[in-house]
Amino acid sequence: MHHQARTRRAGGAGRTARPGRIVFLGRDTRHALADYLQTERPGDATASTQPAAIFLAASTIGSRRPDGRLSARAINTIVGELARLHDAQTTDPDHKLGHLRPHDARHTFAFTLARATGHDRAELKRRLGPASKRYLRLYTGPPDDNAADYVEDL
Repeated sequence: MHHQARTRRAGGAGRTARPGRIVFLGRDTRHALADYLQTERPGDATASTQPAAIFLAASTIGSRRPDGRLSARAINTIVGELARLHDAQTTDPDHKLGHLRPHDARHTFAFTLARATGHDRAELKRRLGPASKRYLRLYTGPPDDNAADYVEDL
């Protein structure tokens, strides 16, 4: 039986509400999320935990919000620290991440999806949700090496 990336409905980021968005999760992501939900999250969930929040601050943190949600600042700090730890263990300068922000994951996803779909504008619009024309142009325009090949044969 062929298992494809399962879908989950997700709301909007921050205070926005965009119910019904379909999010595809790859195999590695599903496994990591299932592991977190089974092993880590139960210890951090309390009666006042916001059920819609997937990731919670550790219950041992004194400054934790009553509903357990991570603040935007905490998420930025965590992502930045992950990049710092990665770079400390990486010797190849071409593979260093440098300063990393959560929004960078959106760009990575969009770039990878654009390559996988042959820069299908409709698919990008569907998966990225509201996106500016500038971003769609960025991900659907031909890469420079392809553009150079087009010009070469003129």
